[in-house]
Amino acid sequence: KIDFKEATIREALEYLRKRSVELDADETKTGVNMMLRLEAGGDDGHSVPGAPAVPTAPDGNPSDARITVALSNIPLIEALRYVTGLSNLKFKVEPNGVLIVPLSANTDVFVTKEFKVRRDLIPSGGTAQEWLISQGVVFNGPASAVYRPESGRLIVRNTEDQLDLIDTVVGEAQQAPNHAQVPMLAIPGTADTAKITRKLERIVLPRLEIREATIRGAIDYLKKKSVELDTDDPKTGVNIVLKAEDDAGDSRVTASLSNIPLGEALKYVAGLANLKIKVEPYAVLLVPASMSTDVLITKEWVVSPDLIPRETLGQSSADRESARNWLTSSGVVFNGQASAVYIVGSHRLIVRDTQEKLDLIDARIRAAAAASPQKLAGLLPMRIELPKVGRVMVLDGLSAAERVEFRYDDWWSRARRLWVWFVGGGLLCWFIAQKRPWWRTCWAVLALTFFPLVATVSAMAVCNALLAGWLVSVVLQRVAVRLVFARGKREVLA
Repeated sequence: KIDFKEATIREALEYLRKRSVELDADETKTGVNMMLRLEAGGDDGHSVPGAPAVPTAPDGNPSDARITVALSNIPLIEALRYVTGLSNLKFKVEPNGVLIVPLSANTDVFVTKEFKVRRDLIPSGGTAQEWLISQGVVFNGPASAVYRPESGRLIVRNTEDQLDLIDTVVGEAQQAPNHAQVPMLAIPGTADTAKITRKLERIVLPRLEIREATIRGAIDYLKKKSVELDTDDPKTGVNIVLKAEDDAGDSRVTASLSNIPLGEALKYVAGLANLKIKVEPYAVLLVPASMSTDVLITKEWVVSPDLIPRETLGQSSADRESARNWLTSSGVVFNGQASAVYIVGSHRLIVRDTQEKLDLIDARIRAAAAASPQKLAGLLPMRIELPKVGRVMVLDGLSAAERVEFRYDDWWSRARRLWVWFVGGGLLCWFIAQKRPWWRTCWAVLALTFFPLVATVSAMAVCNALLAGWLVSVVLQRVAVRLVFARGKREVLA
């Protein structure tokens, strides 16, 4: 847990450095070095042309800007990101430590790296860059990728984080069998963002009464209530961070609400202060309404081969034009760095866009799948852990059923019912199979075996119990006949 109130950036960094030493899992406990460099040029003396100047404190020194933030159960790198963000700074991870620099400093360093890959790894007809994009790699600015098939070399120029992602993709592809599709990597932070979003929906405030409270006071109150009403164990609640001008924190709000989810309460309070919320992996940010909060997320769907009309029938395995045109006709608007690509061979649609647009695409694909004449039905063997109170179980995917019914059946009660059917099968054999027992047993086996498959699968257990009772009865009858016949034969001989 960290709790800063009106702390300077130097004080915050010193505290984080000491905590990194205390909590270091290594035996040497060296922690993480943190270096503050406030020159406009950053570490290499080169700033981004046309970048805005760094907002500073009233006396002109950004290191004197005051930070107020409270966070719990958060990784050090995320805590560092929030602290530097509140000071209008950013950080860059270097071999010897973490460098904190102004926002105008250029920290995007492009590095060229070479990978040795299988010669059949990159699909024929497509480019290396198209294949990497289909695996979630982002190419911006001077980033590039070239594949040399004669020597099996993949040469990529990109930032360090993207090169690390490529290293993981190539490593998994090398271990996969030939022509196997490399699984789509999970997007970092997506799961944690979904977790916080679920909390915002499930934590319900019975009563929210705020009168002429500052936005900071309202945020502190909502954070405490999120911990009290959290249904998870342990009760961590939701981290809420105000990232706005100092005077915005003094805005007064008045609200009276009842039985309202935490997320809706946050939106309402933020709106009263001319702010808006942004959900991040480890916290909810309150930022000015004018600030852009569009976060691009990559998501993948496996779609029907005839869903997206092909406009170009070339040999390329990645069809961008058809995917973009189909989504545009469905009402999806592409802005900025949003993109879409259709991988022909595996029928995968990969889209990078905002969460709102991805939800729209997901609804469009679901509607298309529901309109398809193909229907899947049957029994699905499952082992389900019953959820705790307040949790939701979701079945998702292209073939997800519209309606799923769960019925609890006590094992002992079910066993007693089946024993009754077992005995009934034995009695049925006794009355029916007195004459021509083997012939009638064959008919019983055929009828009780194929009836559940033709009529209803739910009758399988009952038919099996009847058949088992029938067969046991036949065996017992034949054993009894043999014993009686043997005794009669001995009496005659005597």
